[in-house]
Amino acid sequence: MAELIQYANGVPGIRFTIDKPVIRIGRSDVHNDICVMDAYVSKEHALIEVKPSDDASVGCEFFIHDLGSTNKTYVNKKSVSCMRLKNNDMVYLGRNMFRFVCSECETMVFPETEAANAASSYTLEIVSNESSQIQSGLRSGFSRRLRVLGAESLLD
Repeated sequence: MAELIQYANGVPGIRFTIDKPVIRIGRSDVHNDICVMDAYVSKEHALIEVKPSDDASVGCEFFIHDLGSTNKTYVNKKSVSCMRLKNNDMVYLGRNMFRFVCSECETMVFPETEAANAASSYTLEIVSNESSQIQSGLRSGFSRRLRVLGAESLLD
């Protein structure tokens, strides 16, 4: 299974598995799969997209896309807008360093839909579905919190 390993002071720490076709990374925990609490990371900073490879011996390929972040996304200390990730590439987001780790024949099961043929629409479909599910879950939790806070203020 492919992973992003976060490093702190040169020591490997948190491991994030790449277990679905699109992994969003950013400062906001609302729209992202990996939340990086760093003021230098944009709310929606980057995404990792997994695509089936044309070469059967490779399995699948991993691409990192910068989402127009203020402080850019770097791979091996070079600014990138879109780049194919290889095993042991170093990814820098804000003040955070990650090592991308995967095997040569990494595989992932992809849903067979019409959108899967067009990578950009496939990415948008997955992200839209996840965002709406996350937002609907947060809205109900947020509403409950407002009611509780409102009730407490009435008692004062």
